[in-house]
Amino acid sequence: MPPLDHATVLAALEANLDQIERLVARMTLEELTRRPAADAWSPLEIVEHLAVVERGVHRQVTSAAAEPPSDARTEDKDALVDGVGTVVRKWKAPDLALPSNRFGEKAFGIFRDRRVSTINLARTLDVDWRAHHAEHPLLGQLDVGQWFLLAARHGERHAHQIEQSR
Repeated sequence: MPPLDHATVLAALEANLDQIERLVARMTLEELTRRPAADAWSPLEIVEHLAVVERGVHRQVTSAAAEPPSDARTEDKDALVDGVGTVVRKWKAPDLALPSNRFGEKAFGIFRDRRVSTINLARTLDVDWRAHHAEHPLLGQLDVGQWFLLAARHGERHAHQIEQSR
């Protein structure tokens, strides 16, 4: 993938939304709420986590875009962000993003609405993605394009978990 090609990043966000929607649509409520192991999240908990993170991505991007452009460069993190979808090891989610059944059965609808909002922001945001940055709690400074790509790859990572839970 060319680094942060806008069209490719948008396609990744849209494809991941479709992927998760297809997975969730094929599952019964019992399958959505069943944890595959005592220390694992159920598919519905995963979707809740994605909805919470998606809101955070939107806030970080909006905040970063409102700031003046910066000379800082984070291109060295492109491969790391692009690889987030590949599970090499488990990461501990920040406490704020842990599932708590706050959305219940509405989790997917909330995630979908938030992802569509992120996609629309990516389509319409009229700033240089590389010149605006925000701090990620685990990855440090990321530029706006990396934040968008991270949302897609993070969703892919969790889509694999949902698939494996069946």
